[in-house]
Amino acid sequence: MQTHGSDSTGSPESSEVTSKRRNENTKPQAIPLKVSASGQARTMDSSPKVTLRNLFHCRRTSCYSYFSCKPRDVEGLIVGGFSITKIVSQTGSHGMVVACTNDTKARYAMKIELQPHEMDMDNLAMTEITNHPSNRLCKDLHIPRLYRGFREAGKEIAVMDLLGPNLQECEFAIFKMLSTKDAFKKLSRKAGSEKMSRKTIIQVGISLLHALEEIHRSGWLHLSMKPHNLCLGGTKATRHKVYIVDFGRAEKYLTEEGLHRPPKEGIERYNVGSALCSIWCKENFTASRRDDIMNLGFVLMSLGRCRNPWAKAGVSQKQWLDGLLGKHNFNRKLPTPAEKLVMESLQVEV
Repeated sequence: MQTHGSDSTGSPESSEVTSKRRNENTKPQAIPLKVSASGQARTMDSSPKVTLRNLFHCRRTSCYSYFSCKPRDVEGLIVGGFSITKIVSQTGSHGMVVACTNDTKARYAMKIELQPHEMDMDNLAMTEITNHPSNRLCKDLHIPRLYRGFREAGKEIAVMDLLGPNLQECEFAIFKMLSTKDAFKKLSRKAGSEKMSRKTIIQVGISLLHALEEIHRSGWLHLSMKPHNLCLGGTKATRHKVYIVDFGRAEKYLTEEGLHRPPKEGIERYNVGSALCSIWCKENFTASRRDDIMNLGFVLMSLGRCRNPWAKAGVSQKQWLDGLLGKHNFNRKLPTPAEKLVMESLQVEV
């Protein structure tokens, strides 16, 4: 006699129940995670495919980023045959800089344009400077050498030498290193000791003078030097050198005949709006080499933690500069080497 709890092994209902129980006891297989170049795992198909066309927002959404996607999603993006490995800088006003590799695994830096025609001056200046007869055969340039410039997806792309950290990052690293000392050393340390040494600042100045010489003999001006635009070399053989980057605000000061542009006052120029730019830049004079020299002096003073000394003296920048020439007496100490550089540029005519 067959009980109610037993089923015949051959009935279709019993085979369906057995199959259902077997599926319930089977654990689901884990979906493999996609690993990015930085070693962080992320799920597959978690976001739409990143391309150059959807890489940026129409406008900057925060004070630091133009991205319409997560920065890690850019890793592995192929642009012009180069594979992006990481983001170097995304705080520039004209675009972002990434590290990339080619088919031979050689490492380069790539600058991607944010909006149309914002990098036209960048590529034109770097092309003319690196291809100038006096710089073409020079193996010791103090600007990144441009290897390739092209357009893709309506954006201007520049591939150049990959450099090391900028001086602003070096300043922060020095401050962070000193701030990790024990409390006794913090209290005993003199105020302002978190700056670069005078020897380092002079070495930076010498390297930047070489860079300006290479730029000026090509007929160009940089006009926007600041610690963020000054980078150390990216290799062991070049890490002692300082390179000038970002030529988005560069101008030509030589005409096609090789003559200096005639000086004019009150012309329309793109104002840098920085406390480190020259006084003539702010007053819309014709740009010349003396603007870069004064800009360099202010940068070196900034590295020495001497920022806006005219504000501390309670005078305008013009009055402070006149004080360097001895026209006014503010009972100041003797000028530093950087101040002497600014003073010399004041005496140079266009």
